[in-house]
Amino acid sequence: MLKKLLATMTILCLCGSVTQTASAAQICCEGEEWLKWSAETQTAYLTALLLGTDRGFGDGCFEGLVQASSSPNEIDDRALRACLRKTPRFGKDIAVYAHRVTSFYQTYPKDRSLTIQQVFSEFSDDRDRTAKQVHQKLIVERRLD
Repeated sequence: MLKKLLATMTILCLCGSVTQTASAAQICCEGEEWLKWSAETQTAYLTALLLGTDRGFGDGCFEGLVQASSSPNEIDDRALRACLRKTPRFGKDIAVYAHRVTSFYQTYPKDRSLTIQQVFSEFSDDRDRTAKQVHQKLIVERRLD
């Protein structure tokens, strides 16, 4: 019985380290993968990312206020609107953002380890950063790590 338990735990540990390695490899090279995709795939990916972000902010704001409220039936509308205003805005055609992400990865090959989500969020209408500004921001952040 003890041998089976140890064998199972060993297999789980090995699977966990394989998953972590695969995950690290995926995170490492998202910029490389992005550049291999067609424009259609890139825009579909960003559209899905945008929808997920919107939904996440909406659900997070609502659930946070429900938890903070003394009564789940009484949500402070003003607080909900204030929270939802923090949702990153992307008002331009999605192809504009896809082009910016592509341009960023092409211009700064050493930054291809950044996830697509990290790069995309820097180009939100709220931040409206240029590729150079994103790159410079990352240099500062790397120095702080």
